[in-house]
Amino acid sequence: MDPEASTLKDSDRERMRMARVLALGCWLSLGIACCRLVDLDATRQQTQMPDPERRTLHTGASPAAREASRTPDAGSGALWHPYGYGGGLQGRAACPNGASGNGERDEAAGAAGAELVTDADADGFVACQDCDDRDPTVYPGAYELCDGKDNDCNGSADFPGERADADRDLSPACADCNDDDDRVGPCAHNVVILHCDGCGFEQILATRMFLNANTAPLLFERFPAHAEVMTATASGAVTDSAASATAMATGHKVDWGVVSMQIPGDGSPLRTVLELHKKLGRSTGLVTNWTSIDDASPAAYGAHAASRWDQATIGTGLLSRASGSHPNVLMGRAGAYVTADTASREGYTVVTDAHALGTVEPEHTRFLAGLFADDTSPTLPERARVALDIVSQNPKGFFLFLETEGTDEAGHANDLAAVVARMREFIDTVQTVLIWAEGQPHTLVVWVSDHETGGLTVTETEPKAGVVPAHTYSSTAHTGARVPLFALGPGSDTASGVLDNTAIFQLLKGTASR
Repeated sequence: MDPEASTLKDSDRERMRMARVLALGCWLSLGIACCRLVDLDATRQQTQMPDPERRTLHTGASPAAREASRTPDAGSGALWHPYGYGGGLQGRAACPNGASGNGERDEAAGAAGAELVTDADADGFVACQDCDDRDPTVYPGAYELCDGKDNDCNGSADFPGERADADRDLSPACADCNDDDDRVGPCAHNVVILHCDGCGFEQILATRMFLNANTAPLLFERFPAHAEVMTATASGAVTDSAASATAMATGHKVDWGVVSMQIPGDGSPLRTVLELHKKLGRSTGLVTNWTSIDDASPAAYGAHAASRWDQATIGTGLLSRASGSHPNVLMGRAGAYVTADTASREGYTVVTDAHALGTVEPEHTRFLAGLFADDTSPTLPERARVALDIVSQNPKGFFLFLETEGTDEAGHANDLAAVVARMREFIDTVQTVLIWAEGQPHTLVVWVSDHETGGLTVTETEPKAGVVPAHTYSSTAHTGARVPLFALGPGSDTASGVLDNTAIFQLLKGTASR
């Protein structure tokens, strides 16, 4: 900012500032933009988190710099370190309006710095202009700029149908995505669900102790929205993956073992959130590891069966071009019906190892089936990166499910060291998603578990990095404990407090209001 700006008339300075805003936008980008900070107070209460140093994320890196920052220890990237310790956190990028983006007054802005305080209303949603709400005292004119034409507050529409309060329900939003009115575009064009099977709050605590001696939150714990999720089935307190994933994918409670069918009830198929996104013309994907692609959790998003063990029905539902699913990307082990031959017949390009996956050209690949015999190669981050590159070719947006099943299997075995190893890979997957999402507006990222496995209790009082903390297990099965949810992006602020898992369906539809 020009230091002489403070000597200009207030009206001149205001016009200059408004011109910058209209020209450059406010770079609202998932809460991981150049100047977004995260309020962690609620999560510290839930997860015994120590007070971390506040960090910001940078959106202006070159493609080469972004690729370099994929490694956890990148020295000059501005990403949070995924495991919660130092490195790769140097510097803060300047906001278009001259603010530093660090939540404090920018001293270099001189006398005008008072106008450049980010998140001055302390609502936990930091933006370069803090135009995330209607408080005109924070950044004069912000509400007028956030005029309902889009989510960027830059005064120009992103796609047809985005208008302030278009449905006249007296609840305006930047994209008026506060309800399910089909006339108004969804708030989130892209939705990524990061599904950590069998993971509870204690598994996260143990991972944090192992990776950084419980001195800082993990990457996904820094997401601005946090909630606890209840996981009971329609008929019992303890769920399985099929019933829990069905609740999240359809918004309906079902019995243990049911895959997106109305049971109890008339046995009819329940429309899934993946099918809803496909109906909007978007690309979709289901990616897992440590299990087959027709396993309970991915199956609940893309198929319908009375039993999770009915692999022929599930496989047909996933692959068939006549089904309401037929995802653009499928990755996991082959199933009893989902094989290289059946996938190829249904129009999928099939790859079976890491080398073949690395040769995929996303811009020329509409349907991909990665059917891998090895659970560790390609890694889940590698699978996620290719899946993102494929589904993001669609200008209408996408829905992508990314799962680690390994945390659940390790929980059944009461093997905490394996849980931590799987969690570490999943944190790398989260980082892969966030790196892709830099500069990608309208992307919602939801980290969630389906249930807790093993009844883990961490008893360690003096954690040391690299050492599995002292602990006990009370079971080798699932439990009814509440599980965590973390989210960022459009609509994520609807996720708070204690939620039933059926409420996640509304969030994943991408139509929740900011």
